[in-house]
Amino acid sequence: MFPFTQSVNPALRSHLDSQLAFFNDLSQSLSSSFQSVCQANFKLGRDMLEESLGAGRRMLANGQGSAVAGTVLPDGKSATEQMYTYRQHISHIAAGSQVDLARVTEQHGRETSRTAQALADEVTRVAADQAGASARQK
Repeated sequence: MFPFTQSVNPALRSHLDSQLAFFNDLSQSLSSSFQSVCQANFKLGRDMLEESLGAGRRMLANGQGSAVAGTVLPDGKSATEQMYTYRQHISHIAAGSQVDLARVTEQHGRETSRTAQALADEVTRVAADQAGASARQK
């Protein structure tokens, strides 16, 4: 299919494969964390909207101006509790993300370093061979 059948250096191929695996796992980890934050934001928004609608309905149903403060005041406490729960959930997501990123980095770090060293050794060897061949031709 491709007109070029140039062989790829095995050390380069190995290093690119390890880099690709690292970036793939890293992007999966970050996507998962982002999805968790989005779900938490959506849940908080939905819960706050439901509380606001409930408070509005209670105020309209009550109809007395003096009792409005008693109707709305408990909702402020509920909103505070929801924000506290949200903050804890976001902190939990952030901590889990840090642990997952550290795991991915540790898992792929050694392999990527090893393949990079092998690639550097191969490039050095090829350069030395070419320099020797060039010196012999002159």
